[in-house]
This record gives sequence, structure tokens and C-alpha cells, in this order.
Amino acid sequence: MAPAFDTDTPVLVPDRIDYRGRRRWVLWPVLQYRVVTPLIHDPSVNPFQRAILGLARAGLRDLDEFASHLALEPEFALLVKDELRTLRYLDEHGGITPKGLAALDDGFLDPQRVVVTHVYQDPFTGVLWPAAVPSPLLVGARWVSRERAEVELASAGRSTPITPIAVPVPPGTVFETPSAEEIIEAVSLGSRTATRGTGEGQWHRRAPQRVASRVSLVTTGQPVYAPVAVVLVSGKDDGGDAGASTWLAFSPFSGKSSQMLRHLIVSRGDEFAPLRRTVERLMNRPLEAFFAEFEKLSDQLQQQYEERFEQWFGSSIREHRRLVELLTVLERHCTLARRPGPQSSQAGIAATAAWQIQELLLRQMVLDHPARFPVRGQEELNDWQQLLNVCRHLELGPREYRCIKTKNESRLKLALRHPHKSNVPELLAALVISAAEHGQTHPFRGLAARRPNLLTDLTVASKIRNEAAHGSQGLIHIEQLELSRRLAIETAAAFLRVPVPKDALTTD
Repeated sequence: MAPAFDTDTPVLVPDRIDYRGRRRWVLWPVLQYRVVTPLIHDPSVNPFQRAILGLARAGLRDLDEFASHLALEPEFALLVKDELRTLRYLDEHGGITPKGLAALDDGFLDPQRVVVTHVYQDPFTGVLWPAAVPSPLLVGARWVSRERAEVELASAGRSTPITPIAVPVPPGTVFETPSAEEIIEAVSLGSRTATRGTGEGQWHRRAPQRVASRVSLVTTGQPVYAPVAVVLVSGKDDGGDAGASTWLAFSPFSGKSSQMLRHLIVSRGDEFAPLRRTVERLMNRPLEAFFAEFEKLSDQLQQQYEERFEQWFGSSIREHRRLVELLTVLERHCTLARRPGPQSSQAGIAATAAWQIQELLLRQMVLDHPARFPVRGQEELNDWQQLLNVCRHLELGPREYRCIKTKNESRLKLALRHPHKSNVPELLAALVISAAEHGQTHPFRGLAARRPNLLTDLTVASKIRNEAAHGSQGLIHIEQLELSRRLAIETAAAFLRVPVPKDALTTD
């Protein structure tokens, strides 16, 4: 029986509740899992370790030879070699071990510490929050109605009474157990946030099986509500116009604003009117105008961008107001991010807008071109074989199917019926199935023809957006941002059925 969120569901008490500015509170539903998992601080084998492991695999053992080949001081080479021995990547004679061969092959360091903690999953998207709480404090709530509760938040010797709106989880919602790789990533990012005050350091690949196999779930998902502060902030604080204001959603786990959580609130506001009204009362304007970066632009500047997009894509783009807003934000902040000096916040906003364009248009492509799974005529094949065949049918690269390989057929079927509820791998799998079934009439085929590694590129763009949403904006390089931008422009052209505008692909 699936767990249910109700008036007896406990509330997680966060450590940080002192947010400045006018605010509203929301009780956000999460599933709490108790887990045993490796804790990873530095996931990648560094260049010096990789070089010495490579030389050891080639048969070298002598320290002076290591130092000579790598142009290193012998003392430094000795430090690296001793570290590899501690990790048991080299044996006592300096020969590479099986563990060392595995680390050299996948570039992933073996974690040295195992922790028992709790992770938290969003029930609407299945995504784990970048957070880990070793000893969560849960309290009861006094429910005024099924939509609102009274809660006492305790912090630093004081208590703060709040009456947040509770976001419901529809009956019959399917909860997918998080994977071992997702648990490792969430715990490690949560640990960084707690110790360094930042979520930076997210890696671009999942932990290998030799590390993931050390993860175990102690409990199934327990329904818990987490108090989320929705705060009104002034544009003066971040260099905006004097009268501009926007709202931010703060993670109860890190105390930092979260673009991911903000986007979730907007998405749920479309289906839960009390949540929509909560933000609208805070902002004194409709939630549809949630993208504050677009609102901050002057009418004249907005019009200039709209005219540019009409030149690129034709007058039909006027019918897609949300696309115009996102393209405006993307272009504006890409321009700012290209300026000399650190522009991490601009790159983060642009990367978020680029992926929101992908989500908006790719999901609409699935809705406009319904398909089914198992793939027609291939019902007797395994799931991965069917996905491999549709990738070949679209002439994608030979390994592209790995981006959409799934062990859960029900999630793939759900993505075909309700793409707005699907995660990235299932959404991309639904797209290739839909494109293969509908032939040349499907706009995704044009994208695939331009990019044999399209699924890989889209997966990378999604992870770049995740870095921005999780507070890792400082890691977004301009090359990564340009990839996200080009993909967004190509997707918009495919969706609108116009040629990709050459002027749009320049960065001048």
C-alpha cells in the first residue's frame, strides 16, 4: 500500500528559519528514507593519481621513474603514491591492484566513509533533494483545515509559530524508490552544503556500480512535511532596478534559495489553487508572471527581443507567449554571462531558462504525437532492445540508448501519457518512441538529424540546469552554457517547424 500524506503526517523541523523579508510558509510533502551509504567528498581521481596509476599499469614501480616521467618533485610523487597505497589502488610493491584498475577505468574514487542518514524525495517528480539529515526532528501539527496547519518551529532557543498551507499529494500517486546512485549524490551534496555552505561539486556522471552496491535502504519512504519559506525580496539586493521585486523559495535543509523548489511551486500552483493564491498574495500580482528576471526587463527591451525572435522564427512565435518569455531571459542573461569577470549568477539563470525551454517544448512534442510502449511490432523484445532499435531508427549514435535505458516499464508508459510528470530519462525515451512511430512529421526527427549525440547533449543540458538549481552556479562554464543555448534554439526551431536561424547561433 502506497504511503499517504494526511493530517497525521509529521512535520520536519529545520535548523534555519530566520529568513529576512516578507514571507509565506508552505508545508511541502517529501518522502523520508533512512539509508546507509558511502559519503563522497571528492568523486574524481585527480590528474596526478591518474598519471601514476597509468604508469603503474604500464609496469613502472620506481619512485624516481614516476617523478621523471611526470616532471614532478620526488617528494610530491611520494605523497601521491602513498595516498594511492592508502586507497589500496597500489600494493606494497607499487603494482596496480584490481581496485586501482577499476578507479583508473571509471575515474571515480572509492569513498572511505559510510554514514547512516536520511534522504528526502519529492513525490511529484521523484527527485531527491540535495540534503541529508542524520537525526531529523519531527513534530506534530494542529490542523485548522485539510489545507492549513499550525506548527511551532524551534531554533536557537526560541520558537516561531507559523500557519503554512499544506500542498496535497493526489491519491494514487506512484512513489518510485530512489536509486543507489541518486542516494549517494544527494547525501554527498547535502554534506557539502552543511560543511561548506555551498552545494558545489556535483559530478556529471553517476557513481559506478562498485560504489553504488554499498548503499542500502533501512526504511521505505515515510511521508513527512517540510516547511518551505517563500520570501519576497527587493531588486535592490541583487543589483536589479530600484522598484523591482521577486520571490524566492528557501530549502528547509540548507536555508538557501532553491531554483528547483521555486519551479516546483509554480508547477504545483497550476493544480492547487491555494498554493497559487499564497504566492500571488505575497507578490500582489498573478503567479503566471513568476519569472522575475523577465519582469525586471523594461518594456522597450522586451519588445526588442520579441522583434528579434520574430526575425529568427517567424510571426508564429507570437502564439507561444511562455516560449517568448523564456527565450528573452535566456538571451539577456547569456549576453551578461559572456562579459569579462565572474558571472555565475547570470549563467545559472540562463542555464535554467534554456532547460525550461527544453521541458516546455519536448513535453509538448510527446503530447502532440501520442505513442505507446511496448513499441509496435517489437513487443517480444526486451525493453532495452526496443529503445536501442528506435534510436537506430532515428540514426542516433550507437550508444545514445544508454541515456534512456530504463528498468521500469511503468514509468516509461507514464511518460508517454503524462510527459509533464516524467523525469529526464523517461521523457527522452518517450520522445524517441514517439518520433520513431510518427516518422517525418515529428519535430524531434529534425533535431536528431542535426545531432547524432542528441540524447547525450540533452542529458548534459539537464545536469547543467541541476547545477544552477542546486546552488552550483559557479561551476557553469561558458562552453556549457552555449551548448544549452544552442540546444534550446534548435528545439524551438524544430517545434515551430522553421529552419534553424543562423543568426541565432552566433554569440556576438
